[in-house]
Amino acid sequence: MSMTDASTTTGANGIGSSYDATKGIAIDMGYHISTGRFVGRISLITVYCTNVSAAPNPTSLTIKISRDQNGDEYVVTSTAGQIEAGETTSTKATAIYQVDAIVSLDALDTVHLFAKTNHGTLDIAEVRITWDRGE
Repeated sequence: MSMTDASTTTGANGIGSSYDATKGIAIDMGYHISTGRFVGRISLITVYCTNVSAAPNPTSLTIKISRDQNGDEYVVTSTAGQIEAGETTSTKATAIYQVDAIVSLDALDTVHLFAKTNHGTLDIAEVRITWDRGE
């Protein structure tokens, strides 16, 4: 097993209780094979959040991942995760998703994450995807 990860610190602000196609987060999977077309097993998705609203305080974050920036062609469908607040800073939180999905993209190696809370708002500061290159 040859694990690696991809991440982005270009997040999205004001994530609320419905999906917003204008707040998709592009993640370059860093697939360095000559074709540039991503094929790999996604294992773990970690979403780091900031500016978590106090009332109502979101307790769940649902994500989905699309191969296109409009959110019309999903490779990981809606998956809910518990939001864990920071121990010293309650406006920071993390949601982690364990996924066992072989993802194949038609072209290139960028995916787009979309998110929504169960209530309240937050900002997504960083997304990290751990995946197996299968080498």
